[in-house]
Amino acid sequence: MGNTLKSQGRFEEAMTHYDEALRLNPDFVDALYNMGNVMRRQRRYEEASAYYIKALHINPEFAGAHNNVGVIFLNQGKLQQAIKHFQETVRINPDFVEAFYNMGNVMLHQGQDEEAIGYYMEALRINPEFAGAHNNVGVIFLNQGKFQLAIEHFQGALRIDADYPNARHNLNTSIKLKEEHDARKD
Repeated sequence: MGNTLKSQGRFEEAMTHYDEALRLNPDFVDALYNMGNVMRRQRRYEEASAYYIKALHINPEFAGAHNNVGVIFLNQGKLQQAIKHFQETVRINPDFVEAFYNMGNVMLHQGQDEEAIGYYMEALRINPEFAGAHNNVGVIFLNQGKFQLAIEHFQGALRIDADYPNARHNLNTSIKLKEEHDARKD
């Protein structure tokens, strides 16, 4: 019931169900994880992290909890801690696409563009329909002045999600910059 309520955006009601499940069984890993997800959706990151960490103490092999706590650390700028959790995620589940995407985001934050591309491309190998990974690879190529490659990735993102506003904006910017670049070459 809690998951249904959470999916409907009825977070307070979902939390009541998770609280009840945790009252009956304080070590119920799925309830801890889901409570962390609700807290994260509400931007209550410290509380979310505490639920994920408790779930990991009970089940250290819970890939989803590692990934989600890694995202919180990434958003807090705690990049080494984020990396540790993303690496643990893919050790547990080598096809956990979001962990590769998130590692790409860490590398991007650190200015390690080639490493970021490698992680995004691994995410795309696992799930070729990952619009966010296409967009982020496109951003790196755009920043490197590789306009045609950037355009191809933004178009890939838009083929997957035609309503992706960042990809649309980035595509338009890439086309304009490529045209200006090509005009200067002539």
